[in-house]
Amino acid sequence: MRITGSSYIPEMVANVQVIVDDTDVTTVYAAVAPIGTALSSAAWMAWKKVITVIGTTTTIVITWADGDSSYDNVATDLTALTYN
Repeated sequence: MRITGSSYIPEMVANVQVIVDDTDVTTVYAAVAPIGTALSSAAWMAWKKVITVIGTTTTIVITWADGDSSYDNVATDLTALTYN
């Protein structure tokens, strides 16, 4: 994981920290929370971006942890959350 100010942020908000797990080139996990929030605190908004390329067509699907954009997830392991 890395902390970055990347384009994965769905809303541009000041004073936030971003966690991005992009170890897989086709699936990117990301989360955002206020600066100082512990990874183990259920105060993160998390999402998953899946990129599929078939021929010349690229499809990007974004799903939210718990199916919503609420700040109620932990960020200790973004891949372990349920996305829909």
